Amino acid sequence: MIAFKPYRLRKIASHLPITPIILEVGAGFHSPSITRKYIPHCVYYGIEKPGYEGINSTPNTRDDLDCIDRHILTDLEQWPNLEEHGVREKMFDAVIAANTLEHLAPATAKFYLTRLPQFLKLGGVFYVEVPSHRVFKCWLPSNYDGIEHRAFLDLADLINPILSTCEILEAGTRRDWRNILRSPLSLPVKLAFMSSYPTEYTDLLGLSYYVLAKRNR
Repeated sequence: MIAFKPYRLRKIASHLPITPIILEVGAGFHSPSITRKYIPHCVYYGIEKPGYEGINSTPNTRDDLDCIDRHILTDLEQWPNLEEHGVREKMFDAVIAANTLEHLAPATAKFYLTRLPQFLKLGGVFYVEVPSHRVFKCWLPSNYDGIEHRAFLDLADLINPILSTCEILEAGTRRDWRNILRSPLSLPVKLAFMSSYPTEYTDLLGLSYYVLAKRNR
């Protein structure tokens, strides 16, 4: 199966310097190796909840861990002081929080929408992605049951906290057209191998909201 550069990395790529410093919040599911593959000269900081294995995710391998420059094991629900883990304000060229904040309590998720952009350098970019309201209305089986996924955030909930530090470059329903175009071939293969939630569903049915923002103050 042909693998394409993930949507989140395509969105931030043109805004990065040659050697960017990247902070990824929710750095599981082989994210370190994937990010290093497509942005090989980055400095990669990854935040993971200790021992977390989601319903549709897998733990990082040794190869993944070898791609992390600083591996931060902490539970964001406990409101940790990230500066004690080496994460400082105005430090990063990009901060990514893709399919992560919905796992937190609503108040915690909204706090990090304000807090995470503060770690960006001036001109750095923030990419955030969460499930949209369509997840609750579509015919697909879903694990959005208040346990695995607890915070529902609509597009306005994403945008408004970010405006205090950033300008919005893009915002809307995620539609990865590469994923959509290959779905007639890729989707049957994934379903045959019992993939419980193929990413093609996200793009075909518009199941995620995303925001790309640039820090300007």
